[in-house]
Amino acid sequence: MSAEQAALANGQERPDKLESLLACSLCDGIPQRLAAHIVSRCRLEHAARGETVWSAGVDSRFFAIVADGIIRLSRRSVQGREITVEVLGPGSCAGILATLAGTRYPLTATAITDSWYLKVPRELWGELRDGHDDFRERALAEMGRRLLHGFDFMSALLAGDVEQRLATAVLRVHDLLESRSGNVLPVTRQHLAEIASVTVESAIRVTSRWQQRGWIDSGYRHLTLKDTAALRDLLTHSPRASRA
Repeated sequence: MSAEQAALANGQERPDKLESLLACSLCDGIPQRLAAHIVSRCRLEHAARGETVWSAGVDSRFFAIVADGIIRLSRRSVQGREITVEVLGPGSCAGILATLAGTRYPLTATAITDSWYLKVPRELWGELRDGHDDFRERALAEMGRRLLHGFDFMSALLAGDVEQRLATAVLRVHDLLESRSGNVLPVTRQHLAEIASVTVESAIRVTSRWQQRGWIDSGYRHLTLKDTAALRDLLTHSPRASRA
């Protein structure tokens, strides 16, 4: 059984290509005829949890529009650790800057959870860029928004202690998936450790403390966020190493 078949067997539905395209801010409101043309040239791909969508340094052949799941963008540090740069969910684009410039991917894209994405080939991107000025302007606006948001996310991870970094990870996933899953987040403590670039042991220790305080509840392959305000409040305090 392939990873895609396994995902379908486990109840993860195959997203609709057109709906996934139009859910992306890059394509929101484009003419129906153009949307249909784009969809006809794209492939819907599945990435199993932990699967690499592309690696840093590889020539950019496509960019991805996330249809379902969570994709992590990371870069390897000089110590050999994968450091999270950004986390993307449904409606987000990944790899668009490299595709636009025709360069290699600067970051590695990995599926944190079982994910589906639209694979937009570089050739199609060239047609859209050259033939539709409005689409090109949308792409530039999308990249600017993404870069600014990515800087905020990175600064929160870099400046915070372990507990704050994990709170940042939880809140980021919540913000990405709130419209689909509410406060039930399809992530495990290991997922959070990967996003926050901390050890699994630290993630277990911190989230267990949160559970005792009634801020979250844990289940099989998911966390339920019960007190969003408490986690957001953690981010407004100075880091304290004693928390974790």
